[in-house]
Amino acid sequence: MRSALADLVGPEHVHEPEDWLEDITEHAAGTAELAVTPATREEVVAIMLWAAAEGVAVTPVVAGYNVAGIALPQGGIVMDLKRLDRIEVDADTRTVIVEPGVTFEQLKNHLDEHHRDLAYTYPFAPPFTSVLMNALLDGLNNL
Repeated sequence: MRSALADLVGPEHVHEPEDWLEDITEHAAGTAELAVTPATREEVVAIMLWAAAEGVAVTPVVAGYNVAGIALPQGGIVMDLKRLDRIEVDADTRTVIVEPGVTFEQLKNHLDEHHRDLAYTYPFAPPFTSVLMNALLDGLNNL
């Protein structure tokens, strides 16, 4: 498994999964054989195709901050998306396209540095929370 994943993303991006198995609530720790950190859409697709062919479960994570057991792996691999952190801003339409690894803190810093005229708000989530994952979970309630 390790060598197959290393062929897809490079050996330096295949890790032991300890950092992704804990939960801040009462849920028991998860289990996973390995963690992998892809950096491109193509790497994500390759990992998913490999996992499907091999029957390996994949648990996606970003911040590693797990609440209520939402992203605790139950075997298989953890796919940490934090390296997918590109941000595109269209100031004319006031829209932002983010990859799944972009956190609210990264988005705020990017806008503060490059687009000071754009307003920024965020939901009731820690700054290290993924914008995309929070949207999937919460619908970006107050945006």
